[in-house]
Amino acid sequence: MWSLSWRSSSSVKELGSALAVYEPLVWIAGGLVLLGVVLEVVADRKVKDTRSGDSLKKWGEYLLIIGLAGEIGFGIATADLSGLIIAKLNIETAKLLAQIQPRELSVEQQREIGESLRDFAGKDIPLFVDMV
Repeated sequence: MWSLSWRSSSSVKELGSALAVYEPLVWIAGGLVLLGVVLEVVADRKVKDTRSGDSLKKWGEYLLIIGLAGEIGFGIATADLSGLIIAKLNIETAKLLAQIQPRELSVEQQREIGESLRDFAGKDIPLFVDMV
């Protein structure tokens, strides 16, 4: 699940499952960045010239680096997965459109159909719809 095996996946569902894993990781990495910045600010403004301030600043830097690396890595994976899902959905859409072969009627064809239905104007026609 944590590998890049999704690159060879052929299922939109599998890709969606992988995306569901990577998206929260991007948010977690962003949280680490925020926490790292907060620790550095606290170390600079509140705990100056002490060992605990230096330690706090180092932890802030470590969290910043880890968070930024996570944002980049997981962000790339998320973008890649989203692109693959969109591409696969576009292919499926094209296949379905080829099957149903949608057509548009010209204005002339629409007029001809309308004229052929004039005989039914004003007549009641029973219509049964089965809503199963």
